[in-house]
Amino acid sequence: MLKLGIATRVFAKCWQLPSRLSSCARTVTINGKKVETTSDATILEAARSAEIEIPTLCYHPRLTPTGTCRMCLVSTGGKKLVPACTTKVGDVTEVHTHSTEIDKETRTVLQLLRARHPVVCATCPAQGDCELQTLLSTYDVDDVPFMPYIPRGGDGHDDTVELDTVPKPAVASCGLLAQGGTAHLERGSIHGDDLQTGGCQPIRFNKDGLIVKDTSSPAIVLDLDKCVLCTRCVRACHELQGMDILGVVSRGTSELVQPPMGQPIASSKCISCGACSAVCPVGAITEVPHHHQVAALLRRDTTEVRMPWEDSGQIGHEGGDEQAQEPLITVVQAAPAVRVTIGEAFDLEPGQVSTGQLVTALKSLGFDYVFDTNFTADLTIMEEATELLGRLKTGKRLPLFTSCCPGWINLVEKTYPNLIPHLSTTRSPQQMLGSVAKTVFAKRIGVDASRIRVVSLMPCTAKKDEAQRKEQRREGTSGPDVDYVLTTRELAKLIKQHRPKLHFHNLPETPFDSVFGESTGAGAIFGVTGGVMEAALRTAIVVTSKESETPKRLEFHEVRGLHGVKEATVDVNGMSLRVAVVHGGRNIVEVAKRCAEDIEQGRTPPYDFVEMMACEGGCIGGGGNPKDAFTKDLLERRAKGIYSIDEQKAVRRSHENKEVQQLYQEELDHPASKQAHALLHTRYSSKADESP
Repeated sequence: MLKLGIATRVFAKCWQLPSRLSSCARTVTINGKKVETTSDATILEAARSAEIEIPTLCYHPRLTPTGTCRMCLVSTGGKKLVPACTTKVGDVTEVHTHSTEIDKETRTVLQLLRARHPVVCATCPAQGDCELQTLLSTYDVDDVPFMPYIPRGGDGHDDTVELDTVPKPAVASCGLLAQGGTAHLERGSIHGDDLQTGGCQPIRFNKDGLIVKDTSSPAIVLDLDKCVLCTRCVRACHELQGMDILGVVSRGTSELVQPPMGQPIASSKCISCGACSAVCPVGAITEVPHHHQVAALLRRDTTEVRMPWEDSGQIGHEGGDEQAQEPLITVVQAAPAVRVTIGEAFDLEPGQVSTGQLVTALKSLGFDYVFDTNFTADLTIMEEATELLGRLKTGKRLPLFTSCCPGWINLVEKTYPNLIPHLSTTRSPQQMLGSVAKTVFAKRIGVDASRIRVVSLMPCTAKKDEAQRKEQRREGTSGPDVDYVLTTRELAKLIKQHRPKLHFHNLPETPFDSVFGESTGAGAIFGVTGGVMEAALRTAIVVTSKESETPKRLEFHEVRGLHGVKEATVDVNGMSLRVAVVHGGRNIVEVAKRCAEDIEQGRTPPYDFVEMMACEGGCIGGGGNPKDAFTKDLLERRAKGIYSIDEQKAVRRSHENKEVQQLYQEELDHPASKQAHALLHTRYSSKADESP
C-alpha cells in the first residue's frame, strides 16, 4: 500500500506540474510492443522511436503539430480515434495503429485528397519524392468513383474571368494594366493586347481571383492546384522564418494557401529562403527548376533553354553570335553543405560525407571541370576579414554584417534598407567562383568567357535569386557569372536519371579539379551556422598578431551550436571583438530589427561583426536540401559531418590556402585591391518600395 501511495502521488505531481512532464517516464504498449517513452511525448513520437509506422501528411518534426490531415488516427481504447501527432502519451497505456476502422478512415481521407489532386505525377517536380503519392500507393488508392476531379478554388467550368474581378492588390503589385483593352483571365491565364506585365512571369488565377500557379519568383514556384492544405508551408514561414508570407484564405472548396493580399510571391517580402518548399509534402511549392536546362547543356544541346529573367540571348553569353557557336565548356561548383546532404537522397545516413563520390558523379554526368566552392569560401574570408579590420580601424559602419546568405540580403533590401551600408560588399563564394571562372580560369585555358557555362550546386533556393541579380554582373558583361543553380534535390534527380545507373554509395572517390580545387577546413565550415564567423576569426587572429607569434587557437566553440542567437566577446590579440551568430529567419528578423532601430535612433548596436543565415543551422538547413520529415536530430548530424571535414584537413585557415595565395600573386595583387573589388565585390540597393 505504501508503494502504491507513493506512485500515486508521483503520478499526480507529474500532471500538476507541466514543466516536469519530461521527467515522468512511461511505458506504452503500441501494437503489442512495449515502448519506453515520457509522458510529454506524443504517441507519434513514441511510435517512431520504436520504428513503428504511423502515416502522416501534415506532421513535420520541426513544426508544431496540428492534426490537420487526420492521417495519423490511432486507437487508445476510447470511443473515438485520436490523432497520434497531437495526443500526448500521458496516461495512455495501449495504442493500436491499425485496424479495420483505422484503415477505412485513412483510405477515405486519401480518397478525398486524391479526388482534389491533379493527375500529373509523370511531370510533377515532386515525382518520386511525394509523400501523398507514397501513401496512395501504400493504401492502394486509385481513382475515386464517387467524386470527379475538382481543381482548387473552382468548379472546373470557369472559362473566362474578367480582369476586373481579380483582387486589385494582386493586379497592381505585378504591374498588370488593362486600360481600354480586352484583358481577361481565360481558363486561368492572363491575356490581352493591352496587358502590360512589367517583366512579371505568368500568374494563373482561378475563378475566385486566387493565385493557383505563380512563377514570378526566380527561386520558388507555387503550383497550388496540387496543395493538400497540410499547412506545413504556412507554419514553416511563420514558426521557422518569422516572415508570415503565406496564409490560408477562403473556405470550403475555394480554400487555398496564398501570399498576402493575393499578390504574386515576387512582389511580397518573401526572401526566397525556400523553407516552404523544403517542408511541402507534394509538388505544390518547389524550387524554380534548372535541371532541365543543365541536362540539355550536358547533352551539348544547341537549343539550350535560356533563363526566364533573361531579355534575350543565351545564358552567360558575353560575346558575338560567332563566339556562341563554339563548343561550350561546362564548369560545376559544389557548396560545402552539399557533400554532407546529397547522400540522404540515396539512403545514406544524414551527415555522411560524400565528397569523393559527389565529384565522381559530376564527372559521370559530363561536366568538364568540377571545382570546390570551399576554395572561394577561403577567398571570401580573405576579402571579408580585410574589410572587417578596415572598418574596426576607422570605427565606421559597424557592425559589419556578413553577405554570404542571399535570403538575408533580400530581407535587408526589402525590409531594413538602413542596414545596407553595414553589409559586407564581399560577394558570396558562389558568385566569386563564377566571376573567377569566367575571367582568370578562361584566360588560363585560353578560351573566351562566352564559351563557359557555370553551374553551381547549392543547398539553397535563394541562390537562384542571387545568381540572376544585376548587381552580381561584372561591369561590361551582359550575362550572369553563374548561369544555372541546382539545389541538392535537383542534383539528386540528375544523378538518378543518368543511364547507365549511377550507384552513388558505391562510386569511387575522385578529387576536385585543381586550379580551384584546394580548400581549407575554414572553407568547409561555411556550411554550418557560425562557420563564416569562425573562419574569419581564425584568419583575423593571425594577421593581427606579431610576426614572432603564431596563434595556436583554431576552434571558437563560443560561436558554434544550434542556438538561434549566439553572442560572444572574442579576444583578438588584445582587441575585444563583439560578435554575434544568428540563424533562422525568425532570429535574423529580431536582431535586424533591433540593430536597424539602434542605427535609426543614433545608438551604436552592441556588435562589431555579425554572421546572419536565413535558414536554421545555416546552409545545412537550406531550403534546397533533400526533404526529411522524419529525422528529429537532422541538423545536428549534418553539422557533425561538416566539422569532421574541418578536423581532417591539414590546413584549417583560409589565408594558408596555396591556390588562394597564388591567385592573389598572379591576378589580384592583395585583398581589397582594385582588381579584387572588380571581381570579388558587389553592391546592394533598397527594394523597400517594391514590396508592400
